[in-house]
Amino acid sequence: MRYVSDGPFTINPAWKSVLAVDEVVNKNKPLFINDTLVLYFTSVESYDQALKLIDGSYSRLILYGPVTWPQVKQLLHANVKQVRIMGNVDVKLMEYDSVVNTVRRFGSGCDYK
Repeated sequence: MRYVSDGPFTINPAWKSVLAVDEVVNKNKPLFINDTLVLYFTSVESYDQALKLIDGSYSRLILYGPVTWPQVKQLLHANVKQVRIMGNVDVKLMEYDSVVNTVRRFGSGCDYK
């Protein structure tokens, strides 16, 4: 059913709950995500505050706003099969090979996007 909703080239996320970053950071408790992780930040620094609290077996990752390549890599794990980044990714020259190798991983099957 997910493939019908998403289509062959993109991710069409739907979620049951939404949390404000401040709410998560202020509680200072881990946040476990088991399906789709959608993050919308206005600055690179706001990612840093929340990333240390995010954990889970999520398979879909959607990022809005500015982000650095190390932050993206921190959110990618073996279960992530679909990624959409709707913002600017700051990539340093020494990170280019890492970006290319990671992107190539997502071309390895019909479940990957």
